Amino acid sequence: FDGRLFRRFTTVDGLADNWVTHLAEDASGQLWVSTNRGLCRRVGNAFETVVPARSWLRFRPNMGTPLTTDTEGNVYLGSEHGLFAIRK
Repeated sequence: FDGRLFRRFTTVDGLADNWVTHLAEDASGQLWVSTNRGLCRRVGNAFETVVPARSWLRFRPNMGTPLTTDTEGNVYLGSEHGLFAIRK
């Protein structure tokens, strides 16, 4: 939001899927996006898939994967299979 217009981001911008389940910002200001098909992070004006769909299935994203970060920039995802950590 630039004060006047909202911008919509989609798979065209690099998101793994258009179904976004959670957002988190880490200590450095990096935006992380949990989608139905993978975990992405914002890089400039686009997105990069960090955990692709094949690996993402173990997280059960359709259950609404909780996403959070810590002060060191690590990303944590919770699921019915446990807690997963992505170290920066």
